Amino acid sequence: MGHLVPSALRRHRQGAERFNYQYSEDELKVLVLRVRELASQTKQLHVLFNNCYEDKAVLNASQTALILD
Repeated sequence: MGHLVPSALRRHRQGAERFNYQYSEDELKVLVLRVRELASQTKQLHVLFNNCYEDKAVLNASQTALILD
């Protein structure tokens, strides 16, 4: 899962630009569906956000935790 950027655009992004993305609530809701499905198949599941520009990963992780509750 993740933010889908056409490969032609991805190649031209530099450093931090590649990680400068804030997932929308709708995208996170779709992610949570997949997380719940995977969690039902294992004892422990870790979800990591690699959109580590500024505080975007922390914000999206917090939003995801709220959606999961």
